[in-house]
Amino acid sequence: MDEATSKQTESQVNNGDWSEGYGYQFWRCTHGFYRGDGAYGQFCIVMPQYDAVLAVTGQSPDMQKSMNIIWDHIPGGMKDGALPENPEEHMALKKELSLLELPVVAGGISVLPGVKRGGGSSLAERGGGSVPAGAYDRKHWVVGENEFGIKKLMFDFSGKGGVLYVEKDERPAKLEFGWGKLDPEPSAGNVCVRGGRTFPDAFACGGYGGLDR
Repeated sequence: MDEATSKQTESQVNNGDWSEGYGYQFWRCTHGFYRGDGAYGQFCIVMPQYDAVLAVTGQSPDMQKSMNIIWDHIPGGMKDGALPENPEEHMALKKELSLLELPVVAGGISVLPGVKRGGGSSLAERGGGSVPAGAYDRKHWVVGENEFGIKKLMFDFSGKGGVLYVEKDERPAKLEFGWGKLDPEPSAGNVCVRGGRTFPDAFACGGYGGLDR
């Protein structure tokens, strides 16, 4: 572990914390720390001299700025010994954390409940849905040549959400989504969700389902 987290090679000169050197899959940091980087500002920062690890799960386009904020507050606030118990502050922190959420982006397409009542091929024939949703439901979209290898798209809406089928490299990937939440929970292997990944890149991790031709 010491070898993996030690400087094994020079890294990006004059580029903040990235100039501190690189080990085996670990970056060196200022203050004698080291870290593992995730996509778009996710960190696992190890502070050996404080016997502490800091996990950062937020998203930021400026990872160095995030680290600068951490360096400005964490090292100077770390003290030897245990903190005295403070039940009131502990409860306040738990409440604050329980209320944290990432708001869902509201869309412009609405679908009425019960759209799966019928067996037709269109949203209207299956029992409901708004005009905008009906304009896209079960329509096949042929995609021009692109760097992601995506050839066709198809939406299949329901009262609880829908499925986007993406034909890529002759294999249809299946991406399930919901209106505000995913309900019911999807089966394993059918959801293309990767924190920090771009939308087209996520298609590669999904399960595969049928795509009408």
